[in-house]
Amino acid sequence: MRRLMILFLLSICLIVSFGYRAEASSIESFVWLGQDSDKVGEWGNGRPDGRMDGHFQLRMYLPSRTEIRSIVVYSANQAGNPEGGQVWHSRESNYWVLGVFYQGQQLNYSHVGTLGQFSGPVIFDLYGNDSGWFKEGQNFLVEVSLGDGSKERRVVRLASRQVIQEPATPPTVAKSPVPGTVPLYRLYNDKAGDHLYITNKADRDTAILKHGYTYYGIEAYVYPAPERYPAGDLPPKTTAANFPRRSETPPGASLPGSIESFTWIGKDSDKVGEWGNGRPDGRVDGHFQLRMHLPGPTEIRSMVVYSANQAGNPEGGQVWHSRESNYRVLGVFHRGQQLNYSHVGTLGQFSGPLMFDLYCNDSGWFKEGQNFLVEVSFGDGSKFKKVVRLAIR
Repeated sequence: MRRLMILFLLSICLIVSFGYRAEASSIESFVWLGQDSDKVGEWGNGRPDGRMDGHFQLRMYLPSRTEIRSIVVYSANQAGNPEGGQVWHSRESNYWVLGVFYQGQQLNYSHVGTLGQFSGPVIFDLYGNDSGWFKEGQNFLVEVSLGDGSKERRVVRLASRQVIQEPATPPTVAKSPVPGTVPLYRLYNDKAGDHLYITNKADRDTAILKHGYTYYGIEAYVYPAPERYPAGDLPPKTTAANFPRRSETPPGASLPGSIESFTWIGKDSDKVGEWGNGRPDGRVDGHFQLRMHLPGPTEIRSMVVYSANQAGNPEGGQVWHSRESNYRVLGVFHRGQQLNYSHVGTLGQFSGPLMFDLYCNDSGWFKEGQNFLVEVSFGDGSKFKKVVRLAIR
């Protein structure tokens, strides 16, 4: 009996040893969506240039937090090998830039050293400026380079699809009531990290009472969109993730944004080094936390932290910058993801209630009573500023 028990346990061990296979990163799909948007230009221009781009969608699964160094799309032959010399790249400036979008946010406005860290099921929208090769039957290869040096590849064959352009909605937003407008309510779900703009009062109340949203007041006044279902009549399985959105802020509308707080957290982590080194260097950094609200998709060009005087003006020559390489890099984190491993041309597009963690390599100035100024620069040239006085904790 004892011998049988030992054999049984050994067999279980063998099954576990040989049957277990660690999850690996993988591409789940790579599909062609058509020429439906203008997102990027030629070479290093990651902004619209007036021509419709080729649009691919890439779905991946990353079992743990993984750095994606670059994504590249090649023209390819039937065997799936690069052929034809057409290349769109997120990293290498010898090629036209590949515009990479994640959750509606553009990750690169030019070639960048890394796209950031990701985990779980992820979807990227990829845009390549039209070189004349987006034709039915043409093959394209996507290659994803990960931080450990490994690469994932997938091929797609283009099939034409009709794109129907819907008429654009004019920017009809007002800060105070105008005849014919209704309130645009602002809500936020902290657990889901989800912001919601909605005009229907019954849906607003349902979001608050049943789906964990917090009400932040009236953001603006808008002309109502046509209703597609009765007010308050929500699908039975509505969750915070799929709660219906109606009367979102119209494209091009300009609503006021703000810095809600800028606080000193302390010297608690090692995230960045000196100058352009956005990686740990063995010394504990100064850690600030910045909370903002941006009512619509807004590009944040840069963030900078200055040592400042009591009036809140830069003084003392201590500067940490996310963009300008003349200064030490400011490490910017959003939802635990590092947005820049060195100085970058832009931090991306954001909207809603936001929280950023900012890390500065220690220059010896993080002392009780010292003032620091944060300055956030946006794509339209405007800036937000806020000052904090250090209380050491």
